[in-house]
Amino acid sequence: MSWIVRTVLSLIGLAGLAMSASAADDHPPIPIRFTLDQPAFVTLVIEDAAGKRVRNLVADTRFETGEQVVWWDGLDETPGNFRGPVYDIQGKPVVPGRYQVRGLRREALTLNHEFTVYNAGQPAWRVGKHGAAGEWLADHSAPSAVLHVPAEGDQPAQMLIGSQVAEQGDGLVWCDLEGRKLRGAHGVGGAWTGAHFLTRDEGATPVPGVYAYTASTWKARDETKMELRLLALQRDGKAPALIAYQFERDQAQEVHGWDTQYNYLGGIAARDGVVVVGFQRSGVVLVVDAAQKKLLATLALPDVRGMAFDGEGRLLVLSGTRLLRSQVIDWRSVTALLAMTTLVDTGLDDPRQVIATADGRIYLTDRGRSHCVKVFAADGKFLRTIGKPGVPSVGLYDPQRMQNPQGLSFSGDGTLWVAEEDHAPKRVSVWGTDGTLRKAFYGPAKYGGGGSLSADRTRFYYHDSKNGSGGGMEFALDWQAGTWQLHSIYHRFDPSDWKIPANLGYVGPQLPIDLRGVRYLTNAFNSNPTQGTNLVGVWRLDNGVAKRLAAVGDARDWPLMHTPPFASLFPQGLKNRPVLIAWSDRDDDGTVEPEEIQVRAVEGHTTGSWYVAPDLTLMNSFTARLVPTRFTAGGAPVYDLAMLTPVIANVTHRWSSGGAEAFPCADGWTIVTGGPMRGYRDGDLVWTYHSRWPSLHASHEAPQRAQVPGELIGTTRLLGHPVRPHTGDAGEIWAINGNPGVIHLLTTDGLFVGTLGRDRFQGKPWPAMETRGADLSEVWFFDEHFWPTINQGSDGRIHLLIGKNHNSIVRVDGLESVRRLPTTPLEVTAEQLVTAEVWRIAAEARRQQTAGRQVLTVTLRDQAPVVDGDLGEWDAKRFVTIYRDKLGGRDVAITGALAVHGDRLYVAVRGFDDDLLTNTGDTPNMAFKTGGALDLMLGVDGNQRLLVTRQQNRTVAMRYRQRVAGTPDDQRVPFSSPTHSVWFDRVDDVSAVVTLAAKQHGYEFSIPLATLALSATEGARITGDLGVLRGAQGATHQRLYWHNKATSITADVPSEAMLTPALWGELVFAH
Repeated sequence: MSWIVRTVLSLIGLAGLAMSASAADDHPPIPIRFTLDQPAFVTLVIEDAAGKRVRNLVADTRFETGEQVVWWDGLDETPGNFRGPVYDIQGKPVVPGRYQVRGLRREALTLNHEFTVYNAGQPAWRVGKHGAAGEWLADHSAPSAVLHVPAEGDQPAQMLIGSQVAEQGDGLVWCDLEGRKLRGAHGVGGAWTGAHFLTRDEGATPVPGVYAYTASTWKARDETKMELRLLALQRDGKAPALIAYQFERDQAQEVHGWDTQYNYLGGIAARDGVVVVGFQRSGVVLVVDAAQKKLLATLALPDVRGMAFDGEGRLLVLSGTRLLRSQVIDWRSVTALLAMTTLVDTGLDDPRQVIATADGRIYLTDRGRSHCVKVFAADGKFLRTIGKPGVPSVGLYDPQRMQNPQGLSFSGDGTLWVAEEDHAPKRVSVWGTDGTLRKAFYGPAKYGGGGSLSADRTRFYYHDSKNGSGGGMEFALDWQAGTWQLHSIYHRFDPSDWKIPANLGYVGPQLPIDLRGVRYLTNAFNSNPTQGTNLVGVWRLDNGVAKRLAAVGDARDWPLMHTPPFASLFPQGLKNRPVLIAWSDRDDDGTVEPEEIQVRAVEGHTTGSWYVAPDLTLMNSFTARLVPTRFTAGGAPVYDLAMLTPVIANVTHRWSSGGAEAFPCADGWTIVTGGPMRGYRDGDLVWTYHSRWPSLHASHEAPQRAQVPGELIGTTRLLGHPVRPHTGDAGEIWAINGNPGVIHLLTTDGLFVGTLGRDRFQGKPWPAMETRGADLSEVWFFDEHFWPTINQGSDGRIHLLIGKNHNSIVRVDGLESVRRLPTTPLEVTAEQLVTAEVWRIAAEARRQQTAGRQVLTVTLRDQAPVVDGDLGEWDAKRFVTIYRDKLGGRDVAITGALAVHGDRLYVAVRGFDDDLLTNTGDTPNMAFKTGGALDLMLGVDGNQRLLVTRQQNRTVAMRYRQRVAGTPDDQRVPFSSPTHSVWFDRVDDVSAVVTLAAKQHGYEFSIPLATLALSATEGARITGDLGVLRGAQGATHQRLYWHNKATSITADVPSEAMLTPALWGELVFAH
C-alpha cells in the first residue's frame, strides 16, 4: 500500500470507510465466477500457476442454478499464532500474477439406516434423556448383576440388569420378563457407577417400600480413598444411600480399566432389613441396618465373594474357592462370623456369585476352567452344571458356553438369568432349569461404537476388550432380513499376547483386508480413539481364528518385549526412549522369537502412529514407508527396517490428543493429518486445508459450532482406507472424524466434499423407532463419537458404522454425484490487491461504526505510579480489554490502561504470557516482526506509534511517525514487501527516555510527554489505540489491539507497519 493511499484512508475517516464498505456491497473486490446447470453444493480453491494451494475459498456451500460469483480478499491462508496444536489463519496478501480456480460440485449427501449389529435395545440408541427406552445397557462395562423383582400391586414382575459403570448408556436397566427394556438409570449413587451388585430382601420383615439394594465402589473426592455406594431402590423412585463409608485405596492392586480398577466388592446380601456387604480385596464384611441407615458391625472373612441368604435366613458366602454357610443369627448384634459351615471345598475354580432357591438348591457362577453355573443340593452335594463348561477361547462361537459368568437370578417364570461379565461378547443369557439356552441379549458396543465390514458385507468385525476380558468378534450378516448372528470369537488376549494400552481399554485386530486370497485383520484404525496406533499388527483370519503374523512400531507398547527373552534386543532398556521394532513370523510357527525382530533407535519422543494400506504397506506419522519385501508361505508380510524410507522430508507435528497420521493414496498423493491437513505429491507440499483446533482437547477451545461450511473442529482419527465412488469424478475420498460428532470428507487432492452428520446445534435426535431405510442425514451422532468407520464394498457401495454406544450400519448416498468444475485461469492485478486492502480496512471501520467508537480514559493522576510491574496501584475499572480467549481450558485475557502524572505518560498492561516481551530482533526499527512488544498508537504529531520491548536484556523503544513536515525523500523509511510499501517520515530510537519494568504478568513503562509531542489536559480528546505483539523464537505471531481488530496479518511487513488512525478509538484525559 502506497503512502498516498494510506493518506487518503486517514483523511476519509471512519465514516467514509464505512460508506466505502457499504458501497462495495460488503464483499471483497476480486470476483471468482462459475456456472451451475443445477443447484449444488460447491467447493472452490485458488491455486498459483504451479497448482499449489493459495486459498480454500468456499466449501460445501449451496448455490443455485446459473451464473454465480464468489469474492476473494486477496489473502492467502498463512497459519500463525500457534498455541500448541491450536492456531489462527492470519493470511498475507498475495502477489500480482496468474492463478487458477478449481473446485467441485455435488448433490445432497444422505445417510440411510440399514440395521444395527450387536444390540438388544429397541431402538439401539438413546431416545430422549438417559434412562428412557432404547439404548441397551452400559458402554464401558459388561453386565455383572441380574435380579428378579416380583410383581407388587400394579407393578408387574421385572428383571433388573446392572453393570459397573456407564458413561453412555445405563448402568441399571429395568426389563420385563421378555427382556424388553422398560427404563434405565444412567448412574446409580453418583457419577459413573451403575449397579455392579444387586440383591433383594426376601425375609419376613424387609424395609417397607424397598424392593432392591445395589452396591458399587468408586474413587472418592480424595482420590487416595474409595467410597462405597450402597443404595436402597424404593417403590417411590428414590434411591437413598444407606451409609457413608470410605476406605483406603489400594492402587498397587488395581488393574487399569472400568470393570476392575475401582471394584473392591465381592458381593452383597439382604435379610430382614439388614444388608451385608463383602469386600473381596480386604476381606472386610460390613453389616448395615437398612432401616436406620447405620453401620452395625465390621467383620472379617478372607477373599469374600458372592453372598446370599437362603430360605431359612442362613448366609451363604463364597470365600476363595469354598462355599460357606452361617447359622441363623441376629445380624443386629453380631460381632464375628463364627461357626461357618463349609458346604463345598472342592470343585470350584473361581466362584463369583451365589443364590439359593426356595427348595434349598444352590446355584453359583464359576470361572477358571469352568465358566458355567454349578448347581448344588442344600447339603453341598454337586448336582449338575448349566452351560457347557470350558474356558473362553477363540474359534467358532458356541452360545452354549458362558464367558465370565457373574450375577444370576431366577425369574418368575422359572428361567435362570445370568450376567456374563465379558466384552466378547457382552451377554445376558437366559436358561431353563434343564440347562437349555432359552434366549440371550447381546451388547452394547463400547463407548464410541465402531466396527468394520468385509468387502462382501457378509461379515462385521468388532473388537472390544478390557483388561484381558473380551476380544474380537465376527458377526454373520443377513442383509435381506437385516439380522445378525455372532459367528466367531476370532481374538482373545492371553499372557503372551501383545496388548496396546488405549484410553478405553485394550484393543486388537478389527479391519479386514482381503489380499492374495487371504483375509487379513489389523488394529490400525481401532487402537486409539483420537489418532493412529503406535504399534500396528497384521493378523490372518482362518476359520474364526486370527493368527498373529507381523507387528511394527514402538517396542514400549508391546509387553512381550519387556520380558527376559527379549531383553538383549534393548541394551539401554525401554523405559524412557522409543525403540522401533519390526517383527514378522518368518517361519510361520505362530510364535514371536527374538531372532525374528529388527530393532532401530529413534530420535524424538515417538516412532509415530502407523497406517496399514490395502496392500499391507505401512506408513508412519512422518511418512516413513515400509513395503513388504515378500510374503511367507503362511501369508506373513515380511518387513525390513533397512527399507524404511520417508516419502516426505522433515514432516513435523504439533502433538496433541488427535490427528498426526499420514497415509499414501492413489496418483502419488501422501496426506498428513493434523493442523493443517496437508497433501504432498512427488515430495512437495501441494495443498493445505485448515483444521485450527485439531484433536479432542483442542476442540474444547473452539467455537461450539462451525462458523462457515467446511470448517473443521476437533479433527481426530482416520475412519479407514479412502473410498472411490464408482461413478462421478471425485476420485479417492478420505474420511476423518470430528470430536463434535460429525465426519468430514475430502478428496485426496484436498477438495472438501462434505460433512456427514450434524453438530449438537443443527442436528436432530436419533429417531424414536429403528426403521430400515430411515434418513439419518440430519442426526447428531453425539460428541466423542470415537470409533466410526467408513467401508466400501466390492460392489462400490459405501457404508458408515456409527453410534455413540451402538454399531449401526448406515448407507452413504450422493458421493457418486460429485463432479469437478472446470479449472479456470485468474489474473490478479496490483490494483485489485490495493482495492482489497482498502476493503479490509473499510470492513473493520464499518464494524466499529456499528458497535460505536470506544473510549479509553487516560487517568490524570495526583501521584505517579511506581514503574515496577506491580499493577496493584492502578484503577482496575479503567483497564480496557485487548484480548480474551480460552487456552488449555482456562480463560485468559490481556488488558491495558494509560495514565499521566506530571510530565510523563504511563502505560500498564496485564497479560498471561510468562514473558510477553521476548523479542530477539537485531534491527530495532523492525521490532514489530521479531517477537513480543507493547504497542501504543497516538493521533498526535502527524500520527505516531510507540513500540516498547526488550532486546538482548535492554529496553528498546521505537517511535514511528508517518508524516513530519520537511522530511527529504531520501531520509524517509520504507517497510516493503514484494507487492507494496509503507513509508514513514521518521523512525527514532527513544529507548534512553523510557522506563520499563515487568513483574510476573504485569508490564509498565513511562515516557516523557514531550517526547511524544503530547499535551494532557482535563477533557482533551485524541484518537489512539493500545495493544500488544505476542511472539516467540524470533517471530511475531499475533497482533492484538483494544480497538482495531483488523490486525490478523503477521506475514506482511507493510501491513504490520502501517498506521490506520481511522480504526483507532478515542482517548479522553480525565481525573
